[in-house]
Amino acid sequence: MKRFGFKVALLVLSFSAFVSLAFATGDFQKPGFTLSLPDGWIEIPQEVLTSMHDELVRQATNTKIPKYDYGFQLEAAENWMEYPYVLVQVSNTGRVPEHQLKSMPKMDLNEMLKNNAADLKSFMSNTTLGQMQYDETAHVVWITYRSDVVGVGKVQGISGLIPTEKGYLQVHCYSTESNFQTYLPTFRQIVTSVAISPGLAYKPRWGDNSPILSGIDWSQVAAKAIGGAIIAGLIALFAALKRRKKEG
Repeated sequence: MKRFGFKVALLVLSFSAFVSLAFATGDFQKPGFTLSLPDGWIEIPQEVLTSMHDELVRQATNTKIPKYDYGFQLEAAENWMEYPYVLVQVSNTGRVPEHQLKSMPKMDLNEMLKNNAADLKSFMSNTTLGQMQYDETAHVVWITYRSDVVGVGKVQGISGLIPTEKGYLQVHCYSTESNFQTYLPTFRQIVTSVAISPGLAYKPRWGDNSPILSGIDWSQVAAKAIGGAIIAGLIALFAALKRRKKEG
């Protein structure tokens, strides 16, 4: 009986080691935070992100284009900026009080979407945003996204907004709709792996629950967050357009 128990324990340990290996991650240390990615993911070079930003500015002339500070994608992809990918935005525009974070589920994101996506109709359609959800324990605001992207098809995404003492960090994760459920656990794992440095880590304050003492208009922050999430989903389209232009 003891011998059987030993074999079971050995089997469990072996399986645990296999699982750990399968979900092995690599840490990416950036100014102010650390992010972990599963094996097989690599960082997108800064020059690629800059090139895509310039192309977006050129194509979407009437839209304010956000800057994405970091990007990651599968190493096996044939080209840069192919789905699935992850983009990171760092905003130091000011600390958001916690009572405003808690008010997220009350916001009508699709009403706000009308103003943010009006100038992008030639690139996307049937765009919808899910209801914001605030995880009080992890201090993450979740936003989901779905859209029909011209030349690509249906795209889905999930973004995690992580408050800091200076503003927030937003992690946008995207894939084609057909693969989204496959990558969703990985996307959530990537967002929740973000560790803000001790000096920037969000800390509750005694005045956080008082709207009177809040110095930030959350609707403006939400509008920026939505804009960043929408445009992040289009990056692959503009990357493909730029490649065709170079090849043509």
